[in-house]
Amino acid sequence: MHSLRGIYFFILLLLGFTKWFLKKSFFGHFCAGETAEELLPVVDKLRNNGIGSILDYAAESDIPQAKPQQQQQQQHSTPPQAAAG
Repeated sequence: MHSLRGIYFFILLLLGFTKWFLKKSFFGHFCAGETAEELLPVVDKLRNNGIGSILDYAAESDIPQAKPQQQQQQQHSTPPQAAAG
């Protein structure tokens, strides 16, 4: 049991380091922030240098898998969503 606890904490440490590394490297290069408070100064800095911004919201959801026949029926019977303005 003691060794499992050590492995568990090692994995948590590794995941924490991985998240930190990605945020400081790739994420920081492509994303202005995770909250409005983080991204507004970046957008202002870009605007002051004549660079426009595109704000995008990304979210993921777990959708249960339906049978292929049900998926086809849903695709054909569901009206397209109106664009939000």
